[in-house]
Amino acid sequence: MVGFADRALLELADPARLQALIAPPGAVPAADLTMLLGSVYDLDHVRVDGITGVTVSGLEAQVPLYPVRSHRGSWTRNHPEYLTTDLAVDTRDGAEPVWVDLLARVVVHTVTEVDPGGIESAVSRGLDDFATLDEFRAQFRFIDLDAFLARHRLSTVEDLREAYEYLRTEVRFRAAGPFDPADPANAHDIEADLALLIRPDLELTAAMRAAVSVRTIAAQTRTGPKDPLLGRAVSPLAVAVVVDGSALGGVVTAAAVRSLFARGRVLSLVADPP
Repeated sequence: MVGFADRALLELADPARLQALIAPPGAVPAADLTMLLGSVYDLDHVRVDGITGVTVSGLEAQVPLYPVRSHRGSWTRNHPEYLTTDLAVDTRDGAEPVWVDLLARVVVHTVTEVDPGGIESAVSRGLDDFATLDEFRAQFRFIDLDAFLARHRLSTVEDLREAYEYLRTEVRFRAAGPFDPADPANAHDIEADLALLIRPDLELTAAMRAAVSVRTIAAQTRTGPKDPLLGRAVSPLAVAVVVDGSALGGVVTAAAVRSLFARGRVLSLVADPP
């Protein structure tokens, strides 16, 4: 008998259908997809203003991920001279693989505000015209002068002046201009690998554990993409769990499942049986 997992695999192996499930036309789940990007890239220096769509550009079915056992140690030699070396060996010891039902390369089309970064100006000048400790203290916004004096065994303003030469630098960072979401310069396509786990049941605990296992093993064995805007991925792939929409009901709603998996930065996709 063909069950939900087999039917979903047959349907979602079509990139167009998978694309429609991830981002339905006219109802792109911007919050979910931003969370998904945040599970792969460091978004601290950008703000995703909006997501206009998703493109599935590559698809593999039934991809095995083999766990790696790591061995760490050190080798020390005392003669004829002291020498120590750290050793790290990764091995595959025949453990059964964890299977990814579908591995997709997705392109998320975003409108993103970027921190401009950079320094607008930097001005340095010597500081030698202070007559009291309070005048010296007033030149700096962040300094514990009492602790500085104690650490360097100084007590008077004369001691402070004679001990060192002081330099004050003022740095002004480049300010961001007005953000225009319609400006084509703010459109960024961000690629990520997405591992989909098709669940034939609603055993949510098992599904969450499987998602964590896939992410952990992938971190040991794969390298994520490098994005021109966001740099090297901090995680090699994102993870999504596909659940059977006909099995939902009562307290186990699509919203409840989505909220649960989002806590682990895992995307939940509800597929209705064909």
